[in-house]
Amino acid sequence: EIVPDGLAMRPTLERVAASGAFPVIPWGFGKWWLRRGELVRRQLTLFAPQSLALGDNGGRLANAPRPTLFQRAEQQGFAVLPGTDPFPFPGQEARVGSYGFVLENWHRSDQPVEELLQRLRALSGTPRCFGRLTNPLRFAISQVRMQVRMRTPAKQIAP
Repeated sequence: EIVPDGLAMRPTLERVAASGAFPVIPWGFGKWWLRRGELVRRQLTLFAPQSLALGDNGGRLANAPRPTLFQRAEQQGFAVLPGTDPFPFPGQEARVGSYGFVLENWHRSDQPVEELLQRLRALSGTPRCFGRLTNPLRFAISQVRMQVRMRTPAKQIAP
């Protein structure tokens, strides 16, 4: 199912869950502060831990304090699922799979997607993760590039 852009957070998460997918609220630098951070905190009171997870990503700054929302979520029984989430820039494709998590005792299945969803919903905390976070120079460059990209008007493509 395609969930339309522009919906509020709660209806978006509900539509994702109703479609059979497993909703994950991704971490983003600057996105979890102030009002948006409060929106994330609110979801932790509205959803059951096995129906939602928070998403960490390898683009987060290494050696910086871990976001407090991760600890709060874990204390409430939510999982924090690490992933790569590369930026849309050349060279970032090499980062795919460099940060993630391990689901122990995986067995071959005829229905791997269903098994994955079942395993995610059964998590009672954050699974073991692998990989490393971004060094300060790469983090700063990526953040600046993303800000420039967001502020640059999209090129018009002629029909």
